Amino acid sequence: MPIVPYDTQTDGGQSSGYLPPKQCYFSEENKSGYLSKLFVFVDFGVTANSFLAVCGAKRQPSVDEIAQILLEDPDRFYAMTGCHVKYLNYPNWVSGV
Repeated sequence: MPIVPYDTQTDGGQSSGYLPPKQCYFSEENKSGYLSKLFVFVDFGVTANSFLAVCGAKRQPSVDEIAQILLEDPDRFYAMTGCHVKYLNYPNWVSGV
């Protein structure tokens, strides 16, 4: 159920709405990185984040989720990284990989 409000910057401007907890992530370190352009990161404080974690929100996207995004739109993924070196070396900028 889409219960998590979000507000993010996109290529075309600003995007906002509601997402299911399973499509939200908590990791602060990725908010300004590449992953913030692909996934929605939220922080509502300890209590709310604990509730969202029980509902399925995760600390960071898994390698499988990143690979799925890559396969769905490789051109966007490449444009987002800025160069072929970063594109080919994406596991090094994904924490926990």
